[in-house]
Amino acid sequence: MWLTVNRDRDMDVSSIGLTAARLCCYFTLMTLVTGQPWAVDGRKVPYKGEGGHGIEFLVTTNNVTAEVDEDVELICALRNLGPKVVIWKKEGILQPLTVGTFVFTDDERLSTACELKGQDTTCSLKINRVSVDDAGIYFCEVSTNLDVHLKYQIQLNVKERPLLPTKPVVLSGTEYVEKGSRMRLICNATGTEEPPTGIEWFKKGKRLQTNMKKGIEIKQYVYMKTLISILAIHQTDMEDAGDYICRSSHSSKAVNKISVHVLDVSTTNVKREPGAQPCDQTNADGTCSTGIHLQPPNNLGTSSRVDSTLTRTDNVKSGKMASTRLSYALYLCTLLLVSFHLNSRL
Repeated sequence: MWLTVNRDRDMDVSSIGLTAARLCCYFTLMTLVTGQPWAVDGRKVPYKGEGGHGIEFLVTTNNVTAEVDEDVELICALRNLGPKVVIWKKEGILQPLTVGTFVFTDDERLSTACELKGQDTTCSLKINRVSVDDAGIYFCEVSTNLDVHLKYQIQLNVKERPLLPTKPVVLSGTEYVEKGSRMRLICNATGTEEPPTGIEWFKKGKRLQTNMKKGIEIKQYVYMKTLISILAIHQTDMEDAGDYICRSSHSSKAVNKISVHVLDVSTTNVKREPGAQPCDQTNADGTCSTGIHLQPPNNLGTSSRVDSTLTRTDNVKSGKMASTRLSYALYLCTLLLVSFHLNSRL
């Protein structure tokens, strides 16, 4: 009977020792794997700090995914932090990123902040415009006087932004405009998921902006996924001619170009007759500097009569010259006949 009781008592001691060993191994394994305080069934076992208050990490998102150029915020929530400070670290980097509210890195994209509500403290590490190099494991740590480091681990994943098909920029408007008239150009920029944030206008490499003194006005509005910008010049001048470029602010920076021609309709063209000498300069009275005068319409009759008189005079002169030539020919023929007759008689 005594042997049986001792045997049962030994079995109970062995069972208790085995259970304690298993729990110890479990706690140790959980600490090594998670890097967090010991936990049983998901319940945090807090560290008993000064005054018996336990510092406890509250459950937050420990796996964050973002795309390149996005802003990311890693959250670490604690209870009973007291006078302790939070230290942010990244795996593989010995130097801490932040200690308390101080940033210990030259990277201006990083910032930190903490907010206290009752016994709960929420600290965040914000990274602006993340890159692929920012991916990795981050630790939210608290150091104690007993040289115990409490850690909360957060995994940051950074993906490349997918290449979206480039939407064209459609540019239309007034290509030929008279000097002094109004010119109007319209640029439509369409986004894939959302409209672009802005449209820029350029001429001769310089960006155009609204300038009411020069008569330049730029307006834009959004219709569905399309951003529409209108460039208006209320009174064009010859200097307004040239190439105008419209560019969207989308990451693809799609552009388009249109050429504008300004016509000066105040100049007068002089019509020349075929064979007339070129007119180097037109005078105010309608005459050319070469001496050729353009007769006004009311003198057309006088000009016709002068031309007719000149024609008749030329005909009379031509008839007299022909008669003189005929008489001279007859005189020569007579002299030849007389000379021939005298020679034959001798």
